[in-house]
Amino acid sequence: MHSFLVTLEEWRTYSRQESLPEFIWRVLQESGYYDFAGGLPGGKQRQANLLALYDRARAYEQTSFRGLFRFLRFVERLQEKGDDMGTARTLGEKEEVVRLMTIHKSKGLEFPVVFLSGLSKDFNMRDMYSDILLHQNLGIGTKYINPSKRIVKTSLPQAAIKIREKKELLAEEMRVLYVGLTRAKEQFILVGTVKDAASEFSKWAVTAAQAADTLSAFDRLQAKTF
Repeated sequence: MHSFLVTLEEWRTYSRQESLPEFIWRVLQESGYYDFAGGLPGGKQRQANLLALYDRARAYEQTSFRGLFRFLRFVERLQEKGDDMGTARTLGEKEEVVRLMTIHKSKGLEFPVVFLSGLSKDFNMRDMYSDILLHQNLGIGTKYINPSKRIVKTSLPQAAIKIREKKELLAEEMRVLYVGLTRAKEQFILVGTVKDAASEFSKWAVTAAQAADTLSAFDRLQAKTF
């Protein structure tokens, strides 16, 4: 009971500080009701209705009215008049629409036309440059520190883990890219940007001329983007 009262008081505070749609989304997430609705019969439709409520609240705040209290009165007036905000329409798998999704979400699906975008975005290698590296097989790698000489260097274990982690990361990125490259039935468009197209094309041409059917391991290890 105490936990409920604390949460209720927090929500009361947020209802005065946040915009209406932000507050509704917070309640749906923190209460777990959105996930709960998805587990009920017709869960997909129930969640679509909750999202429709969120969209209606966002549209309501774009008018001259504001606040949770006024929005609740607005909904009550709709009910008194016998009006309804309507049932949200859910999209089926056969709908002719544009779908935006991650490559991971597209696994197992196929589409007539596919745009694979963001190919020039750098891979996330931030973890490799931490002072302490952990690997399930190689163990722990830390920097070598010499306090008397005030020297900090990369240690051999740390360098070994960094090389292994980079190989594993690139291998995973290649698997993800393979999934993305095999989603299209009819037309496939790759989208990316470079600073100097002519320079990049010349580099790619040299690499392609030296490669057979597969890029060499050296070339693959130099990759920073798809």
